[in-house]
Amino acid sequence: MICWTPPAAPRQTNLTMKEYFEGLTAWKERQQRGQQVMERHLEETRHSVETLTLQNQELKEWLTTAEEALAAKQKKIDEMKEEMFQKEKELETLSVLRAQVLMRKHLYDAYPLWCAVGNHRTIGKLVFPMCSESFQNMDSIRIHLMDCVN
Repeated sequence: MICWTPPAAPRQTNLTMKEYFEGLTAWKERQQRGQQVMERHLEETRHSVETLTLQNQELKEWLTTAEEALAAKQKKIDEMKEEMFQKEKELETLSVLRAQVLMRKHLYDAYPLWCAVGNHRTIGKLVFPMCSESFQNMDSIRIHLMDCVN
């Protein structure tokens, strides 16, 4: 009796197909593991984006509050500067008025002496009260008044 044996080529083809199938199976498993890693990474990234979005919103709110506080403080500073400017003007006006009052008092005190001399413009030696500078006549004192006050 003769035994039939299959030709070698089909057997070789089956081995090749089996190896190819095993290779594809291994490749598929590697791809699935890689996909799982990527999905975990994607989930972690989504979580990070959500966290950063919340932090960003909180920082925006904090910045808005800080800007509002800064604007309020700047407004207060501007108001105080304006008030200080007005007070300086008042002080300057008061200084001028004080000098005028002192000058008039001095002139009032000197008036009887002026009349006694015969209504001349020379009174002897006059002392300006603001700076204690001496003058010979009233015209000189009047001219000096504006220099001394300024």
